[in-house]
Amino acid sequence: MMNCRRFLTAFIALLIIILPNIALADTVLTVTPGLNGLYKTDQPVQLNISIANNGAAVENAVLMVKQNRESLGYTPAGSAVYQKTVDLPANQRVETQIVIPGEMANNNALVYLYANDTELARAKVQGVAVNDFIGLSVGETPLANGLPIWLETNMKNMLTLKYMAPTEVPDNPIALGAADFIVMDDQSIGALSSQQLTTIHHWVTLGGTLLLSGGAGAAEGQAFADISPVLVTGNKNITGNWNGLRTATNAVAVTTGTFVDGEKLLTVDGTTLVARRTIGRGDVVYSAVGLENLQAKDNKVWEALLKMHDAPIMAAKHGNDRDINISLLDASANFPQLHPPSITYLVGIWGLYMVLVAPGLYLLLKKYNRRDWAWLGVPMLAVLTAAVIYYSAPMHKLNGPLGQTLAMVEVVDEQVAEIKADGSYVSPKGGELMLADTDQGLITPRVRYNGDNWGQLPIIDYSNQQIGVNYGKVGYLSLRQASLYKVVNDFGYIKGEVKLEGSKITGQLINQTNIDIEKCILIFGDNVVELGELPTNGSINVDEDVMTAKRFNWETDLQDWFGTNTEALYQIRDAVATKEYVVETEADKGIQLVALAKQVPGLMQLKNADAENISTAMIKQQIPLVLPDSGKFRLPAGFIPANIVESNGGLEQTPEGYMIHGGHVTVEFNLQLPVQQQVEVQAVEISNLLVASNYQLSIFDWTNASWVPIEPNRGRLAGNDLKPYISEQNRLRINIEKSDYYDVMPLPGLAVEGVVK
Repeated sequence: MMNCRRFLTAFIALLIIILPNIALADTVLTVTPGLNGLYKTDQPVQLNISIANNGAAVENAVLMVKQNRESLGYTPAGSAVYQKTVDLPANQRVETQIVIPGEMANNNALVYLYANDTELARAKVQGVAVNDFIGLSVGETPLANGLPIWLETNMKNMLTLKYMAPTEVPDNPIALGAADFIVMDDQSIGALSSQQLTTIHHWVTLGGTLLLSGGAGAAEGQAFADISPVLVTGNKNITGNWNGLRTATNAVAVTTGTFVDGEKLLTVDGTTLVARRTIGRGDVVYSAVGLENLQAKDNKVWEALLKMHDAPIMAAKHGNDRDINISLLDASANFPQLHPPSITYLVGIWGLYMVLVAPGLYLLLKKYNRRDWAWLGVPMLAVLTAAVIYYSAPMHKLNGPLGQTLAMVEVVDEQVAEIKADGSYVSPKGGELMLADTDQGLITPRVRYNGDNWGQLPIIDYSNQQIGVNYGKVGYLSLRQASLYKVVNDFGYIKGEVKLEGSKITGQLINQTNIDIEKCILIFGDNVVELGELPTNGSINVDEDVMTAKRFNWETDLQDWFGTNTEALYQIRDAVATKEYVVETEADKGIQLVALAKQVPGLMQLKNADAENISTAMIKQQIPLVLPDSGKFRLPAGFIPANIVESNGGLEQTPEGYMIHGGHVTVEFNLQLPVQQQVEVQAVEISNLLVASNYQLSIFDWTNASWVPIEPNRGRLAGNDLKPYISEQNRLRINIEKSDYYDVMPLPGLAVEGVVK
């Protein structure tokens, strides 16, 4: 009993000490990273920060995000301090955000709140780093029945699905970028702000997949009517098992409407149940039935909604499109040469020095009988000559720091452009080195020097609606590097389209960006057209015969077209070229404009006085291809590239075209044509096939899942003879087996004939 009393007394005394400190705590700081705690280490992460100020107002408080070096025992390479200035009204809660690299969030990051150099609060960044796909359900209704169970059974360890309240949806495309898949219902859409809806539109354009449960937001005048594959006009009840698509037979309410664009995936009795439409790099999937009405056993419906190519729909997107780690750093360090003094100039300086030091100085001192002054005169002339040569060096032509920023800009549509940039910045004379960017993106330092401590780490400041980077005081001839990723809606657009007329493509392109394009080319399939300059608000006409166009290879030809005026083109090329031939390549994206521009605004640059900034950007944009208004059309061979999906050899470019090495190769053609209209493919014609006994050609029969031998001289397939060889995803595959491994053969070409619906 006595021990119990002593324990109780000690406990009460402890509470007396602790409780007043808790009760009087003026500031409470909470941090939620990413998408309700989920994030990816290779993507930017938005920290959603909530500050509850329970005391007096605080002006110019500073939020700082640092990595906890005490627990790590070291400072990770590329570390920085990310900070933001906030005002804290008395007895109010303040919500704010800071964007940091994903690897920093996953590496013991801490958020501190300071006022007048006094720490008010701190919080650890706690969340879950996800390596697979992230799916969000904005609203609880879509999760009410079979979706979670089906995903757990069929896509376990592939997709992490999480509920997100409408109020938690970011209004920044970068913050939403980690999400691969979002489900929406009508109730959740109604709770979103206009800025959140705009962000979701941009997120889709950049590569996200949006699923509209029960046709949510797809009616006239609603949020997603402009991007939905079906325009909802009404609803009805349908019963039965939908031709075996679902297990239940009870009546279910579905939306009905007009098919607008894209691909119908499931149709029952004339009602489109599932459809998909590509928007930019992303997809919008329309489900006429609300997901809450589907059971986990309704596999056919779920597969139509969530799968493509026997893989999750998110995996079918171009992987490089979402990858922000394309490095131009090495190239950015190759600064344009500053011309050194000429040899004649240097020889003249040394000649003058020899004349002055030898006979000149001797005769002068002899005249005034001061030959003992030679001990002072000779060193002084040597120092003076060395100073003249030293200050003639190229670096002394710079009045301030020199920076070079290289960028890859993909103009996705009129509202969205994605910028990935790297830069190198040199301070010839040392001192403070500072960068600035005008938009809210993510700047990540890429170089760390041994001996750096917290005081020397660069500070990334998000205050005043811009990004400022302060490297602090750097030494003589110091180099610093940084990477930038951001999404902008004011870059502009190359307006226009090209039209196929017979074997010619014609059209007009207008530069509605705010930059002058120095050079540009138009790439279609394996062909290229050189267009030349395209100044701001200027236009250029396209008139090219496809049959006589020059051949083009993304991997090898890009620099040849743009010249060798910058080493950066090798690295920039890698940002737009596929290093291996895979099912989806750059060429599959249709007609693309690739342009080169300099002094591009909106990129990070030095803000030191007398700084010189150099910037070069490669701009990429898909240009719409329009077929004749009606009737038949023919896409010549080379317009649709042959993608090598399997090979035990390689590919060689020759003046006669591409040649295949190795014993066998499988090539695939994407017949989902990159055109604006709805078309029907009626025939294909395979070219470049050699009629020789040592080749065995086969075409894949998708209906029977088997290879069917074909004769090399039977290059044309049409009508019913063609249908078994085109997959549901509009792919046609050819396999080539060779008896002689060391022999070569041309890469097949494919001409396509059809009609515009």
